Amino acid sequence: MNKNKISLVIFDLDGTLIDSTSEIGFVVNSALKKNGFPERSKEFYIKNIGSGIADLLQKSLPDANANIKNIKEILLEVKKLYSIHLNKKSKVFDGVYEILDFLKKKNIRIAIVTNKIHKLALRCVENFFNDYDIITIGTEHKFDRKPSPNATLEIINLYRIKPEASIFIGDSHIDIKTAKNANIKSGGVLWGNGDKEELRKADVLFTKTKELLNYLSAG
Repeated sequence: MNKNKISLVIFDLDGTLIDSTSEIGFVVNSALKKNGFPERSKEFYIKNIGSGIADLLQKSLPDANANIKNIKEILLEVKKLYSIHLNKKSKVFDGVYEILDFLKKKNIRIAIVTNKIHKLALRCVENFFNDYDIITIGTEHKFDRKPSPNATLEIINLYRIKPEASIFIGDSHIDIKTAKNANIKSGGVLWGNGDKEELRKADVLFTKTKELLNYLSAG
């Protein structure tokens, strides 16, 4: 049960609202293959998505990546491929629209803070969630990437909502740390890429979208 009424829900995007692991993996693997590097498994991407595409590429390269002189060129190629293939292999998790419909009906503010590139995040939200009033802030924009709390605090201040009436929902330890850094409640979801161990510091855990809906409904 909620101890405080929730007036603002801030979501992570990839792994929380949308299942984009296959899409991201396809993009990075395409660039790796083209440049003569071994491709990575889906399990690898599940474990390493969350800190942005540049960080993911760095982790995807062989251990001797410090000697790869054209890493910036590869990153540009990844970003280009990402833009081309955006939203082609991603899908919204079952139950997410029901949650958003409830929040919209109850006039609870909705926002997204993601380490996805900002312009791609906006395209993604427009494609999947155009029926909702959602402030979206991605990386390579005005704020440092998560777990910096700056984007989250900007949204809280913009809506003039008390921190104790806000909650950050995400599927990785980065999201939980972001919430802690912003001094707001944190909710970890287990339908994305995170597991119970990674999300152990969350204030509350949700195994299914229905559990999150029930939690929000109890406020």
